[in-house]
Amino acid sequence: MLSNKKQIRSWFILVLTGFVLFTLANGFHYVSAATRSALHEGSEWLEGWRFRDHSRLETERIILHYPTEMRREAEAILRETEQVAEDFEEMFGFSPAKPVPVYLYPDRTSMQRRFSWPPDQSATGVYYAGGIYLLNPEKWMGMALTDRSRNEWQRRFHEEGPLYHEFAHLYLDAATRGNVPRWYSEAFAQWVEYRAVGYEWRVPENRLDQHPIYSYPDLRDRFDHLSNKAMAYRQSFLFFKYQWDEEGWDAVQSLQQDLKRGLPFEVAWKRTYGESVEASFRSWQQAVNARVR
Repeated sequence: MLSNKKQIRSWFILVLTGFVLFTLANGFHYVSAATRSALHEGSEWLEGWRFRDHSRLETERIILHYPTEMRREAEAILRETEQVAEDFEEMFGFSPAKPVPVYLYPDRTSMQRRFSWPPDQSATGVYYAGGIYLLNPEKWMGMALTDRSRNEWQRRFHEEGPLYHEFAHLYLDAATRGNVPRWYSEAFAQWVEYRAVGYEWRVPENRLDQHPIYSYPDLRDRFDHLSNKAMAYRQSFLFFKYQWDEEGWDAVQSLQQDLKRGLPFEVAWKRTYGESVEASFRSWQQAVNARVR
């Protein structure tokens, strides 16, 4: 049983978490380090209560919460998560200040319930407030983890799984203090996947030569509400990659540092690239049009 002092502190953190979520939902991305820390701590406390009847595996970098009957999968997922964490340390010099909580859900229904998703919406992974949420890989692989399938299971989870993507969100959240628009966060996460394992999300719905290209204001203002989500993701990734190919990693770091200081995204972009985001986007779109003609 929590002491009164701990209960008061926990309730304070939850109230503060609700306030911060409200401000983020209404377009205010930058919050102080102390407020962001409280948000993450409040979320972790709440998830600890949700997962109180589950098992967990711990290392210096990861705390994996999982259904007790999924021990075999949890051990494999922990090994992969440790490898991803090592890769981020090598690629970006990034080491989280404390172990990253990872929450494993056994099926789509339970994960949909956690995020209040409609029945037709799902994801294999989610990053939220310092934690990573994973769907049981069996549900999207169509393959159970057995002694016989172990090598193929691990290969697919490494190459197709969501860990690099979600760890990229974790890194970017820390690197910018959350001061990034949705399109950029998803663009960066896809770029990390591409660099780490060569994965690109390519489906008929996001072929640039067959579907209209969204405008930059569409991506900036309505990213999560666009009808062709695959196209929105693909465009964001290709735009980010175009800028990286043109200007390199030093420019990306410069942009992230300005964002961490609290500069508005448009201002930070212009300081880094010497032009507005829309001007850069037009240059990318012209390059795309020249290729698809």
